[in-house]
Amino acid sequence: MVYMLRKYYLVVLALFIGLGFSCVPQKKLTYLQPDGQVQNSTFYYDDLPYRLKAEDVISLNVFSLTPGQFNFFGGNSEEASTGGGGNQFLINQEGYVELPALGDVQVSELTLEEAEDKIKNLLEDYLQSPLVKITLATPFTYHMIGEVNGVGVYQTVVGDEPNLLEAIARAGDLTQFADRKNIRIVRREGGEINIYKINVLKDEVMGDPLYQIKQDDIIIVDPLKAKGALNTQTFVFGLIGSFQAIAFLYLIFSGRRGV
Repeated sequence: MVYMLRKYYLVVLALFIGLGFSCVPQKKLTYLQPDGQVQNSTFYYDDLPYRLKAEDVISLNVFSLTPGQFNFFGGNSEEASTGGGGNQFLINQEGYVELPALGDVQVSELTLEEAEDKIKNLLEDYLQSPLVKITLATPFTYHMIGEVNGVGVYQTVVGDEPNLLEAIARAGDLTQFADRKNIRIVRREGGEINIYKINVLKDEVMGDPLYQIKQDDIIIVDPLKAKGALNTQTFVFGLIGSFQAIAFLYLIFSGRRGV
């Protein structure tokens, strides 16, 4: 029995040594690590205004000096200034939005301000001093699965799309065992489904075209090998605990028999 106990302690010692080697090093957890001796990094991106496109949903508010009963959009000054309470319209595949009295108005490829000015000019034939306010109401959806603290479907509005780090932050960050070097992005493009890999451990990720999330992206975060090792060790420790309990009971009962 003494030999068995010695063997047991040797196994425990070996497992603790293995646990130390399987711990996740800091270099696999730190985001945006610079290369070499560079202390500061600068990345440039196009901060262009959003342009309307087919299948966008817009919320339209119209205020004018025309009495309310003759304003076929039914807006008031407060709604027009805040963008709340407006009527929603869908931009069709041809880029037109169908509006009361005005009919089909081409708005695709226009910024929100350009679309406001265009509709305002058209409404001047119907309303006195019209004021037009347009806001986007198109839902923007993406998915986070795998080693994230908040797995699920996330939604905001088009024009407020998060980048990859913002998406990770909204999901409550990645777990300790997330493979930050090989995050996969599943993206629908032109009738195809493409899978890309991106590394958020390096700071140059901010200049990568994949850094900006697209509509319906699926972000998959796989686990590091260390997680599998930890799960195996947990199982083995459970077995060792059971063995220890059995050995303890054996010593008790064998002692009683000796008495």
